[in-house]
Amino acid sequence: MADFPGPYHSTGKQVLRNGAHFLDACSPETAAALALLLNHARVAVCPGLPIEELEQMKKVLWS
Repeated sequence: MADFPGPYHSTGKQVLRNGAHFLDACSPETAAALALLLNHARVAVCPGLPIEELEQMKKVLWS
């Protein structure tokens, strides 16, 4: 496996987290964009989202 900048990387339409299937995207380009986003974003800005849901989202994606 190549050296990736974080736990997420894409292969085809799949996004893998630490080498395990994480999600499917509609295209390889979307999967690559999502992997980049997940690897480099550490702050979620979601106006109006209750803090409990925001904390759960951060835990699932980046813990």
